[in-house]
Amino acid sequence: MARGTLGPPDRSQPFHPHAYPCPVCWRGRLQPMVLMEAYSCDLCQQILAINSEQQALYRLDISPAQGWRWQGQRWRSLHSPAPQTTLTLALISLILVVFPAGLVALAAYLFPPLDPTGRITWTWGWAGLTLILHSLMVAWLGAEVYQWPAYRLMQIGLNQIYRSLGMEP
Repeated sequence: MARGTLGPPDRSQPFHPHAYPCPVCWRGRLQPMVLMEAYSCDLCQQILAINSEQQALYRLDISPAQGWRWQGQRWRSLHSPAPQTTLTLALISLILVVFPAGLVALAAYLFPPLDPTGRITWTWGWAGLTLILHSLMVAWLGAEVYQWPAYRLMQIGLNQIYRSLGMEP
């Protein structure tokens, strides 16, 4: 298979995961673990089990196990969430962001301050702060569920800072 083309992996070639980037953080390289039939990332320290028959890697420390297959230039997830699940999560996320901020904005509209001091009053500022904080909360939950690579890299960086300061996370 030509490099850069997407398609099923070439099963006639031996599968050497250490030649590939880590599918979890996208920055590290996979290294074989001594006396084990597993690989670990040299950056994020994730342990991945290999299925040579399917030419796939599996992260077994979460349930259900997350798996990837090499597609020429990048890893492709074996278990993409069902569209109904993604739609449900999107609706719940929208409700978690819009409903609380909408309540605070409605209160700011119905009960304006008696002596407004500027264009943006405390009540409208509170509504904006509610919207921002709830959006951050939903983004954090999405990053935890889907394990976005940028989020994983941030976690790795924070862990390295904690270790350099002598603190364990």
